[in-house]
Amino acid sequence: PAQDGVDSFEVTATDAFQPSQPAVISVEIFGWSGSGLSGGVDADTAGTKALLLLDDGGFLVGGSTDGSFAGGTNAGGDDAWVRRIDRRGVELWTRQFGDTAQNATRSLLARPQNDGFYVTTSVDNATVVRFDFDGNVLWSMPVDFGGREMVAEGYWNGVDEDGDVYMLSWTRDPAFPVNAPINGLVTKISGTDGSVIWHRDLLTSESDPVNPLIEDTRYIRPRGVDFDSTGGVVITGDAFSMTGLMRTCFTCPFVSKLDSATGADIWVRIPQTFDSCGTSQGGRFYRSKVDVDDTIVVNGIAGNFRQIVLSRFSADATQEIWSV
Repeated sequence: PAQDGVDSFEVTATDAFQPSQPAVISVEIFGWSGSGLSGGVDADTAGTKALLLLDDGGFLVGGSTDGSFAGGTNAGGDDAWVRRIDRRGVELWTRQFGDTAQNATRSLLARPQNDGFYVTTSVDNATVVRFDFDGNVLWSMPVDFGGREMVAEGYWNGVDEDGDVYMLSWTRDPAFPVNAPINGLVTKISGTDGSVIWHRDLLTSESDPVNPLIEDTRYIRPRGVDFDSTGGVVITGDAFSMTGLMRTCFTCPFVSKLDSATGADIWVRIPQTFDSCGTSQGGRFYRSKVDVDDTIVVNGIAGNFRQIVLSRFSADATQEIWSV
C-alpha cells in the first residue's frame, strides 16, 4: 500500500468466450487508528464536548491551556485552543486564543452550510468564535447577557439550520443573597455576526398557560438543545422545587419547545414517568436529540438519581414511546 493509504489491483474476468479488459480497482484505507499526545509542560486540557467529526473523515478537537499550546501565544490566564486533524491523524493547524480572563472551549459546532464552525468558550466570560475550515477567525463576539449574574455560561449549545447558535446558561437572581434561585437562560446568537437575537429566561413566563412549572420553582437547569423539522427549539433539563408541595416530584425533568423566532414557550411537559415518583425523589434530563420523524430521544437519570434513563417521546412529548 502507498503511504497515503491507497492501494490498487487489477481484476480480469473471463468466461467461455473471451476474457474482459483488465479493470483497475483502487481501495482507500479511510482514516487511522491509534492515539496521539498533545500539549506540553503547561496545564493543557481537552473539552468534554469539544470534538467535531468532519465530512472528509478528519476532526476538530478543542480545550484550554494555561501556557502556550503548539507554539501559540498566551493572552493571560487560561486560553482556549482548537486543532484540526486529518483522517490519518496528521495535525493540519492549531489556533490558540483568549484574553486576560479564564477561557475554556465548551463546544465545537458545525455550520449546516458546511462553510466552517463555531467555538464556544466560557469560564469568566462566554464568547462565540466563528472559524472557516482553514482556521481563519471570521468573527469573535463576547456574549452580552444583559447584566444578568451568571452561574454557568454556555456549557450546552446547538446550531439550527440557518446557522444561528443557541446557548444554554444558568443565571442567579441577585435579589437573594443566600440560596439564590437559579434560572435557565436560552440565548439565540446570529451566525452572521455574533450579535444576540434574543434572550429567554426559561420557564418563567407567569402568564403562560402551557407552563406547569411556574409555581414553586427554585432551580431551572437546561442541559440539552436540538431542533425539529418545523424549526422549533427543543430544550431538556430539570426544575428543582425547594418544598415539593406543588410538584409530583422533588426534581422534575422537563421537555419544552420554544418558538425559534421569539423564544416563547410553545409547550412544556413533565414526562409521565415522573408523575408519581414522590416529592422526595426525581430525575434529570441531560441531552436531547430530535429524530427525523420529530420524535425526541433524551438521556438522563431517575429513581432518585440512581437509574440511567434513555427515552423516546412523541413529537409533542405527550407520549412516552419507550424507555429503558
